[in-house]
Formats: sequence, structure tokens, C-alpha cells
Amino acid sequence: DPSVEEDLAVVERTAVRGLGLVKSMLDVARPGARALAPVDLRGLVDDVLRTAGPAAHRERVEVRRELAPVPPVLGDAAQLHQVALNLVTNALQAVDEGEAVVVALRTDGDRVVLEVRDEGPGVDPAIRDRIFEPFFTAREGGTGLGLFVSYGIVTRHGGTLEVGDAPEGGARFTVRLPCATVAGAAPAP
Repeated sequence: DPSVEEDLAVVERTAVRGLGLVKSMLDVARPGARALAPVDLRGLVDDVLRTAGPAAHRERVEVRRELAPVPPVLGDAAQLHQVALNLVTNALQAVDEGEAVVVALRTDGDRVVLEVRDEGPGVDPAIRDRIFEPFFTAREGGTGLGLFVSYGIVTRHGGTLEVGDAPEGGARFTVRLPCATVAGAAPAP
């Protein structure tokens, strides 16, 4: 049955990414040298959206893409994939049936911007300064590690990760990373 095969492929990819998450958590505690290379964020985001597609379809959530052509960033593709997957997964969990998640890519000067917005309830301003702390979660059953790990990865890549309000009324998570062509774009060790 093709749908069973597709579900098993999603389970396998999720397990592999779970291993990646554990490795990322260890990297936060024990940062070291990494293999850095130019990363095509548009291709990476397309892959994340393919992975998240079955869940979005099942929950009847619309996923909109606003993916402008962007230059590569210098980094670790697996870690940046984890960041994008965490942000998209969180957005999908925040919305109800019939609402939308928007994933956007654009350039802003010498930065590539990845933005994940949703039409959910947004992030309570009272908890925004704690949202990237380890083990802090506002979601029942959440570990409070996804945003913490994502924040660490983005910071090590010389970027920023911010949370704010989306024009659609929900949350907006914005990642800004230096283009690979920018002098000194190498992430901090």
C-alpha cells in the first residue's frame, strides 16, 4: 500500500531527525569544530515542507510558500534543517484546522531571512523572553528543547532568531543568517 510506505518513510525520516536533535542538544552543551559548507536554504526549506506535508494535510492546515531566490549561507546543513523543521512543526501545532502557516525566504542586505508565521494564537508577550530557555514550554507534552536547540544553532551560525507577532495574527519566528559571500560569515566555534 503506497500510503503505508509513505507513512513508514516519514517515520524513518523523523527517527533520523530525532537522532539529529539529540546530537544538536549535545552540540549546544559541547560546541566544537563543524564541517561548514554553502547551504541552499531554499532547497532545505522545500525538503522540510515535504516532510511536514502529510501532517499539514492530515490536520487540514494550509502551508503557503513565499520563497524568493536567496544566496547560500555558510553552515551545517543538518543543523539548519533541524531549525527549519522545529519552526515549521511548532507553527503547525499552533494552528487549528483551516488556518495557515506561511514559510518565507528573502534577503535583507547581507542576510538571508527565514520567516515562519502562523494564524494561531501567537506567543503570549509575558513568556517571550523565556521561550528560548531550555525545558521551557507552553505546550502540553512539549519538551521545551526545540526552540532552545534552534536558538543555539542559529547563534553558532552567526545569526539571530527572534519571535514576534505575525500580520496574520499569530506568531512570527524570524531567522537571520549571514550570506556565505559575506566576509567573516564563518560561525563562531
